Amino acid sequence: MEVFNKTERFNEDSFKELLYLYNVWFVVVITSSLASFGILNNVINMAVFFRQGLTERVNFTLFCLALSDLLTSLCALGYTTSYIEKLWPRDDRLEDNTLIVIFSWVRCFFADTSSTLTLFISIERCLCVTLPFTFSTSFDSKKTKLVVFFIACFMTVNYVPFLGTMKLEYELLPETNRTELTFIITDLFLFMCVYNNFVFGLSLAIICQVVIFVCAVLMYYGLRKSSKFRESVKDVKSDKKGNGLSNKEKRIVKMVMMLACLYLPTGLPQVGYVLASTFVPEVLSDVEKGTFFISTSAILFLVTANGSLTFFIYYNFNSSFRATFLRGFTRQSLLGVDKK
Repeated sequence: MEVFNKTERFNEDSFKELLYLYNVWFVVVITSSLASFGILNNVINMAVFFRQGLTERVNFTLFCLALSDLLTSLCALGYTTSYIEKLWPRDDRLEDNTLIVIFSWVRCFFADTSSTLTLFISIERCLCVTLPFTFSTSFDSKKTKLVVFFIACFMTVNYVPFLGTMKLEYELLPETNRTELTFIITDLFLFMCVYNNFVFGLSLAIICQVVIFVCAVLMYYGLRKSSKFRESVKDVKSDKKGNGLSNKEKRIVKMVMMLACLYLPTGLPQVGYVLASTFVPEVLSDVEKGTFFISTSAILFLVTANGSLTFFIYYNFNSSFRATFLRGFTRQSLLGVDKK
């Protein structure tokens, strides 16, 4: 019995050591670096799209997506740096998990906004491929801005009251023997968590996964059909009304397809997490064993990666973006000297 107890204590200590190293290297170092990288990239994305002009539908929606991804990366950075207080507590009056919880839910606000914007962009480009002339002429930039405004209002109406249920109070903590500002879990907050997980964590996430996947498939076959149509036309300069897309439209569709391919694998684990927490909550909610922090930090990393790597997609699949970026960030332009 004594040997068994020693072995159990050894395994428990070993796991705590591994969990500590995981939090230090994966959460604090790697994810913080990725979030910082995402902040820089999305600032560049916004600057390039703004310089190109926001009158075009594509530029405006991608600018809004970059803004949402920027705010997601900022919250992710706040979340990961809050782990420093958790790992190396200081003698202050803030309980170590308080900032983690706050940054986590605020990040969800902007991450879900990014998911909805990606969904809209995928549907819009898919319709441009499947209905190239009918949709493009009927759906102008005003309607695009109206849809984006509706998305922003929908997210704000759902998230702001939820974030308002977060209750902070000063409490005397027995383990530290001092009064600290602590996050209080209320019945209203738990109810809003259930609502949020159903509406956004499950329903919206599944809709985004399914619809974006279908749109990616339709865009892929639409591009193939468009290429075959253009090859069948002898006069390349002719402007027949068929299924042909211009080279610019093809590049935009390919870019959106890559955005969809980036979103699908990074967003799928969140759906699995919500499903698992719904049916086997005792497994993922075990704070002592670390499963809760491991699973949530892994999802945080994937969602942050989704918003941090878009620059490379824009640069490689959008020639206008690439030209504007190179023109705006060359040595001459940074020094204020234009090339003659």
